[in-house]
Amino acid sequence: MAAAVVAAVAAVAAAKAQTSVATMFRFWKFRKSTKSTDQMAIWKRLQDFSLDEQNAPYPFSLRLEEEQDWTSEFTARAIEEYKRFIFLAAFAGHRVTPSFVTDEVWHLHLIYSRSYWDEMCIGILGRLIHHNPGSGLAGEDQMFHGQYQKTLQSYRRFFDEPPALIWGPENAKQVRPKGRKQSGP
Repeated sequence: MAAAVVAAVAAVAAAKAQTSVATMFRFWKFRKSTKSTDQMAIWKRLQDFSLDEQNAPYPFSLRLEEEQDWTSEFTARAIEEYKRFIFLAAFAGHRVTPSFVTDEVWHLHLIYSRSYWDEMCIGILGRLIHHNPGSGLAGEDQMFHGQYQKTLQSYRRFFDEPPALIWGPENAKQVRPKGRKQSGP
């Protein structure tokens, strides 16, 4: 087990140094072929993972707070719920759909590409989690609504009752519109 951890750490370092797609694919295959890590251990690592770069004068959380006009307390809770969503994306066993609140955290995290892809997806989850937004096709709203209901069911199975302010039917009111329709997930 220690050799696998050392190899994984070395692979993450190599992936950071060489960001080619081929290198990332080889690392992903390596992680998929090793013995499955306990979900509780992964959840603990995800909880401990900070989206804020240490000593950054303008950290992720402050940027999110200012862009969304949230309190620091709500921002911290939104980040915690985003981590729960990402865990579900990795382990629910079906496609998941985020709330509007967790989707805003996800959008911002995606532009912090090393943190998102290298540190969280590969380093913690051992798998890639892609964001697949809608494209306006007929039936998509219904599909996303069904996925959202399954996401809430899985949330309850893994965590307990989802907080209404972040996951409830009115959660879209918590985010600033960015030129997109917000009819609900």
